[in-house]
Amino acid sequence: KAVKERLRNIQYPKGVKLLYDVIKYDPPSIKKAVLYATNNALVCETAEDANLVAFDLGDGQRYDAVSLDGTFYQKCGFISGGSADLEKRARRWDEKELHALKFQKEKLSEELKEQMKRMRKESELNTLASQIKGLDTRIKYSRNDKITTEKNNEEITKEIQTNRDSLGSFEPILKEIQDRMTERDVLIKQLRQQMNTVEDKIFEDFCVTLGVENIRQYEERQNMAAQENERIRLQIENEKNSITSRLAYEKS
Repeated sequence: KAVKERLRNIQYPKGVKLLYDVIKYDPPSIKKAVLYATNNALVCETAEDANLVAFDLGDGQRYDAVSLDGTFYQKCGFISGGSADLEKRARRWDEKELHALKFQKEKLSEELKEQMKRMRKESELNTLASQIKGLDTRIKYSRNDKITTEKNNEEITKEIQTNRDSLGSFEPILKEIQDRMTERDVLIKQLRQQMNTVEDKIFEDFCVTLGVENIRQYEERQNMAAQENERIRLQIENEKNSITSRLAYEKS
């Protein structure tokens, strides 16, 4: 293909050149190949200039244009290379990596949950094992205590039986003592009645003079009178002490 000379005279944007003109090649015999490969492609200073030249140069045609940062605008409409393409690839890589990281995070979260469940189960099992061990210890002590209690019960039962046997041998003696005490009570009652009869005969005239049935009634009255006199004496003594204390207070 021949070079379009008018493309060498583009005034706007500035700095636009044919790619063929800026390529240095050797040997000269490959000129046609280079011309065919470049195909009137244009080199621009910026990506914005390359975009303008490729699609809106003003002659109703499209051209391949590349900017100095490597952005390649093809006349068919495709755009590749340059910082935009790198950013796009970077974003695509970032999204891919982010997706992988999210997947890894979810996987690790699930593994963490499983580990936490296992740890909780292990903790619960350890707690149950500790409780079971404590119960086993209590059962052991309870069994020992039961054995000791049963032995003590046997000894106490034997002792009770021995005491019962001993009481059986003492029952005749106790009955004899009770019978003797009953006989003595009867004798004491008889003697008291005889003493009362003798007292009544001795103090008969004295009791008639005082108007009492017997000397015992007189003694009871005298005892009551003595108690009443003692009560009155104590009352008078207390009143006397109270008056004495009041007088001493008023004098002071």
